[in-house]
Amino acid sequence: MAGLLRCAPLLLLLGPSCGGADPVPAAPKDRPSVVFISVDTLTARHMSLYGYERLTTPALDTFAERATVFERCWANAPWTVPSYMSQFTGLNSAAFLHPSKTGTAHWDLALPQAHRTMAEYFQDAGYRTAAFIDNPNILADRGFAQGFDLYDDSATKLDHRHKGGGIDHITPIALDWLDQGPEGQPDFLFFQVLDVHGPYVAAGEFEGFFADQPGPVSSAMVPVALSDELIFGAIPHYIAQPVLEEGQLEVDRAILVDDYDEGIRAVDKALGKLLQQLQTRGILDDAIVIISADHGESMGEHDSYFSHVLNRGELLHVPLLIKLPGQAEGRRVQGNAQLIDLLPTMLELADLPDPGGLHGQSLVASLDGAELASVPSLSFNYFRDSESIVDGDWKLLVTNPNLANSKLIGFLSAPRTRAWLEGYFPGSKGLVYGTAALPFSVLDHTDQLKLHEDALQQLQGPYFSLHNIAEDPGELVDLAGQYPERVQTLWARLQEIRNVARERHIVADEVQELDAEAQALLDKLGYK
Repeated sequence: MAGLLRCAPLLLLLGPSCGGADPVPAAPKDRPSVVFISVDTLTARHMSLYGYERLTTPALDTFAERATVFERCWANAPWTVPSYMSQFTGLNSAAFLHPSKTGTAHWDLALPQAHRTMAEYFQDAGYRTAAFIDNPNILADRGFAQGFDLYDDSATKLDHRHKGGGIDHITPIALDWLDQGPEGQPDFLFFQVLDVHGPYVAAGEFEGFFADQPGPVSSAMVPVALSDELIFGAIPHYIAQPVLEEGQLEVDRAILVDDYDEGIRAVDKALGKLLQQLQTRGILDDAIVIISADHGESMGEHDSYFSHVLNRGELLHVPLLIKLPGQAEGRRVQGNAQLIDLLPTMLELADLPDPGGLHGQSLVASLDGAELASVPSLSFNYFRDSESIVDGDWKLLVTNPNLANSKLIGFLSAPRTRAWLEGYFPGSKGLVYGTAALPFSVLDHTDQLKLHEDALQQLQGPYFSLHNIAEDPGELVDLAGQYPERVQTLWARLQEIRNVARERHIVADEVQELDAEAQALLDKLGYK
């Protein structure tokens, strides 16, 4: 089916031998519209679509009956800005890591104008292009509006946690934009919603929906952090705040998992309504529809509670559904896809020329029924200077958890550091730095300098952990000691791909200061 979609417009121009010729741009009316929906912070592992025990995504389960579901799709970074940079450009996220003179790496927070984006490809091909965004991290001031005729950020100015914000706000204005388009001109629509991002409240009719149903985690009281900083072993304050009683120092993690799942159920229903509206307008059958996420969320796995900072499966395993024009039957694709595959896939499906140099692969052959080609999937992250590679069923995670590459609070709360810290703070065993039990005040300036110096000497990385994700999807069993040669092979491959990506680094355009309103909204979302 996808093969016919690619060839049909060209047959009119080239005759029957379209396979080997360079692609010739078809007239805009011959190309399908593209609707790309991305749900911020949606982990595949909490979706019934991917086997989760709770019925969280009945609408998407139904949609999957006429779409292709990729069983393993990996984000190329575990948080919003670099993930969307990779999706928009088809480049590994290492291309957006800026090394400083000291050797530490920092994310570029603006997408350089010199990078060509998916919207620009479609705009140049005669498409109308529009984006409706909900996350203040990807405002136009940060370069994400490149190639869009309309870049609507009105949802970012509303609180997505309350009725009328988020997907409820975006859907009618996006549909109105679609309705205003001239007949025969294809559309490229990017639709980004924040509804399941923390803090997890206001699921509307689904509030309390899962409270009496068995959950994936046991009830356990977890300390609340004193701030919203990246921290291990504690719940960020902004996440805990909606359920925190005055004077309470701990929160039951199971309550927050229920709230997150209820948010998924609510956004799933809204997505179902959106898809139905596209069907009513005659758009759904004829368009390419892609549904995915920028990254997932942790629920306490690997000592990380309700945050997205680690290169772990709960953060990197994201949904990916692709429905082709005229597709009536669903199918599942095994193997490893990644978000940088979206751009080359879109370009091929729309018969747009391959620009060359993209790091992702087109998924079109697998949409046609072919086995998904095995290509390593990589993720890079400045936090704890971590990176990972998935190759087949094997995953290598690499971390450098020292103060040269970490914020102090993230470093001091990390599991490996806690045992080491007992030498500094006798009696601190089992306590988490940055909570009421071990507050920031335990370190004065002199202690910080001494700790920093000692850490650089005693806790140098890299540290490796190796996992067979087919047998151990939760990444609980470290096999690095049993398979040192596999560790070295994957480590060499990761460095090779990272270095290739770094060659595409462009110095980011100067980032404009966010206005007070935008910064306040980011503060509410835990971005300090």
